Amino acid sequence: ELGGNVLYSLTKKLNLKIGVQLNYTNYNINAYELKHPTMTTLMLNDLNSGLPSLSPRSTTLANSEGVYSKKLNNNTYQISLPVGADIKLLGNETVKWFAGATIQPTYIVNSNAYFISSDLKNYVTDESLMRKWNLNAGIETFISYKTKSGIILNAGPQFRYQLLSTYSKQYTYDEKLYNLGVKIGVVTRF
Repeated sequence: ELGGNVLYSLTKKLNLKIGVQLNYTNYNINAYELKHPTMTTLMLNDLNSGLPSLSPRSTTLANSEGVYSKKLNNNTYQISLPVGADIKLLGNETVKWFAGATIQPTYIVNSNAYFISSDLKNYVTDESLMRKWNLNAGIETFISYKTKSGIILNAGPQFRYQLLSTYSKQYTYDEKLYNLGVKIGVVTRF
């Protein structure tokens, strides 16, 4: 995650913030590559009737032992617009402790995913089943240290949760990712 915010001090204890953020998510699936293509099906939702349906697909990737072990990467590249607030919990002029929260409308610029088949034995790729717009929420707490030159350094834990599934409504499975990390930031006045 990499980003920048503009802060506005509403009161001595409350800052409003808005920014731009770039995120990369990734996780791996251990699979096997088969010697030949095989037919499988994906369980999809019919958006007109609301009923599930099977969609036939061809694949060479399985989760049962095959010829070649293969690591599959599910990943996304995202641009978010976090909007939120920070509240000062404790502190003096030099060291302060804050808690904050944001809501983050998110556009998925690029993605790659492997979908599990309806019999849970194979993996299939299909870009059209990925959601392009999502919504994330973040909470954080951090220590803020003001240097003698006036620059403020921030550091602390951050939790980000994806509110909507990674996949479109057409795919029957939900995936809501979360990220834990350490926020490090520099604040200066313009």
